[in-house]
Amino acid sequence: ENGTRWYDLYYVPVIVLAFPLLAWEMEDILEAARPLGVRLAGILCCVCFLFQGAYTAYYLRVDRGGMDAWSGLPVQNLNLTDECRDCVAFMQQNGYTHGVMQYWYANVMMELSDGDVTMLPYLYTLEPGVLQMYQWGTSKTAMRRENLPDRIPIFVIHQYADDFQANHPSAVCVWQGWKFTAFEMPTDDIL
Repeated sequence: ENGTRWYDLYYVPVIVLAFPLLAWEMEDILEAARPLGVRLAGILCCVCFLFQGAYTAYYLRVDRGGMDAWSGLPVQNLNLTDECRDCVAFMQQNGYTHGVMQYWYANVMMELSDGDVTMLPYLYTLEPGVLQMYQWGTSKTAMRRENLPDRIPIFVIHQYADDFQANHPSAVCVWQGWKFTAFEMPTDDIL
């Protein structure tokens, strides 16, 4: 109805499950060929599940940011995952269990790490020195001060790294990936 030709991945099961419902609703129309119609609708449903599952499995095995959006995996979502892989690897290799990342990337990092890292989401504002922290999208218990180490990494997109460091003197650059720079900061300064 809105002209969209692709759907986010989490919509796909809803769309696929609409096929059996459609077959049910068309029962009167398909009365004469009911067994065949129901079987065809079931086969169509299975084919859709197989396609989406295969496409998702293929994506998970490759680093590719330009895959077709119409199939249920928008380019934006693909890019977020590719952009976070090296950040997660850095955290895991260096024993970090907690970190701070921009809102749209924080949950992606937690998923990619299989829950090994807990990320506190933030919004980078253009106002110098201001980090707007979000209190949702992560475990509130895990991010309480008493449950955190004294220093945690915060990831900043390269184009903002110089401004960030200028406005946060306690930030020490500990890593640079292809998209993000990680600064280690005292937890109290972040919170």
